[in-house]
Amino acid sequence: MKNVVVLFVTIKEQFLPVYLGDTIVLTCSEGGNVKWIFNGNEIPDQTQQNYIFTIKSTSAQGPYACQVHGSQSDAYNLKIKDSFPPEVLVIQSGHSVVYKDDSVLLALYVDDCLNWMCYVYKKQRFYHVKIKDYPKTGPLEFMTSSMEKTSEPYIYWCKKKNTTMRSSTVVLMVTDLMVKLVPHPALPLLGKNLELECVTHGAPTVNNIIFYKDGKAMQSHPQKDVKYLIENMSKTNKGNYECEATYTNQASSSNSEFTVKSEPQKVVGIDMTLVAVMSYTPGYPVCTCSECKTAGKSEFFEIVNGHYKKHETTTLSKGKYACRVHWDAGASSFSLPIFVSGEDPIVSKTVVIVVVIVLILIVILTVGYFHYFYLKRRNKQECKSLFCFIVTALIYHHLSMLIYSTA
Repeated sequence: MKNVVVLFVTIKEQFLPVYLGDTIVLTCSEGGNVKWIFNGNEIPDQTQQNYIFTIKSTSAQGPYACQVHGSQSDAYNLKIKDSFPPEVLVIQSGHSVVYKDDSVLLALYVDDCLNWMCYVYKKQRFYHVKIKDYPKTGPLEFMTSSMEKTSEPYIYWCKKKNTTMRSSTVVLMVTDLMVKLVPHPALPLLGKNLELECVTHGAPTVNNIIFYKDGKAMQSHPQKDVKYLIENMSKTNKGNYECEATYTNQASSSNSEFTVKSEPQKVVGIDMTLVAVMSYTPGYPVCTCSECKTAGKSEFFEIVNGHYKKHETTTLSKGKYACRVHWDAGASSFSLPIFVSGEDPIVSKTVVIVVVIVLILIVILTVGYFHYFYLKRRNKQECKSLFCFIVTALIYHHLSMLIYSTA
């Protein structure tokens, strides 16, 4: 009698619960020529034992099954939260597309660092991330291992011990080409701007850049600018993007030009069900989320070279900022970025008052000075002490009244 192989679909416990924007891995118990099934329909172009995908919306919730040699597993019912993860793991230095053998610095913005564990999926396996030094307070920063070129991405995330609280995932792709296409932000959101950057290794002199979507050039002619902006991203912007750079190596004496096209990057937009909005009056940033189900805590992040860095105080220096609202079980999306001038309203008001007072003082003293000499010439004698006293008293009286009214 032929043995019957029982198939089943699993997901690592460390991935649970699943949120919007997460990149997760479902595993079929058997390998080979695998077919993946969702809601009774075959998922195209998915034949590996591990099915890696990004949660774009809650419509990805439902039954998943795998087929091997005609046998089909029982369905695994995937449940998805309608919010983003409560904590954020972000890239602090480097890009979401990494040159072979390079590393990036990641940061988890939590206060109780000792209670968190971080994980990585790579080479079809899951690993604990070894962190040498845990700080007493956040952020928890760690370098990734040296990246090898693989067909699958590296997925990093963190989870709080003995709880269901977890961070967002960071997905890193590795390239061995001199040119790479980097999206900012790494997780594009529908309705927000997406900036594509064409990065050339070694900072050579770039002569021309061409951006492509699904194999077709997006410009009528090459450009010098290494960035391409997609405004108000919609579902029609979904696709595979590439960039081609023509450059000259500065260290080369031959001045030879090289033209290299990046590996394609799949860009999909994430639905935003809970949207944060940031407003700013100098000295008083405000973050709101009208659709959030639970009252949460506002967090403000400065955006530096495409990287999000949490700002621990509400005093914002000059720069570009975004915010989000989070609670124990989830979070809103990041708000649209805004630019902050960095002026302190109290300092600014004080400076204005001081300048006005000084100007008034100069005017009064100048008028009094000329008036004094006018009287002196008219009387052809020294100003009497009583007269000088009266003039001085009047000057100071008017000055004090002006200062009081200005303040």
